[in-house]
Amino acid sequence: MMRANVVRLRAALSRFREQRIYYALKANRFAPLVRILRAERVGIDACSPAEVVLARELGFRAADISVTASSLSNADLHAFAQAGVHVTLDHVGTIRRYGALVPPGTAIGLRIDPGVHAGYGARTDYSGGKLGLASEDVAAAAIAAREANLRIDTLHMHLGWGLRAEDLPAFQRALEALSVWAGDLPAVRCINVGGGLGARLRAADQPLELEAWASAIAQRF
Repeated sequence: MMRANVVRLRAALSRFREQRIYYALKANRFAPLVRILRAERVGIDACSPAEVVLARELGFRAADISVTASSLSNADLHAFAQAGVHVTLDHVGTIRRYGALVPPGTAIGLRIDPGVHAGYGARTDYSGGKLGLASEDVAAAAIAAREANLRIDTLHMHLGWGLRAEDLPAFQRALEALSVWAGDLPAVRCINVGGGLGARLRAADQPLELEAWASAIAQRF
């Protein structure tokens, strides 16, 4: 089933000239499972230095690993810098600290809270500043990156887990917000769409269909 889901995702994303799937390692770190994903050329989404180390031990290259994390210590940032992985950040101060550790011109991502509510209930709704820069802080983050000689090449959002069919309008609004910020940041080359596609947990559930999800992305990017 796991390989079949990778095939389904790739088929939905085949309309894009470039695309890559990343597996959130925090979901399940079971080594045999992760090795299957490596064989399927899936990248790793890591959220800690320990997850970067594990991914490297399981055969992933630094170029295969994307880090997105919050509340990072100096030790965390140093570990990411030493590992040479791409890092997405969501705090102005963290951007400045990271810039002091990496070579000039290093590419980073910004995680932005698009300010919409979506997901399978309040506990899986990550809006309201839980994850990502508030819209009013994006300009300051861009300035901090420029002053730290960092290049913003990625914009990321993390909507709630378990997106439902009724969340499609919210998802579309979030993508619209990302497209505006991407237009203001000319070095952006990647849109990292986070959040969990839904599944039917109850008989009445209507998960957001994969085709509708991919079509919404294509309409903006």
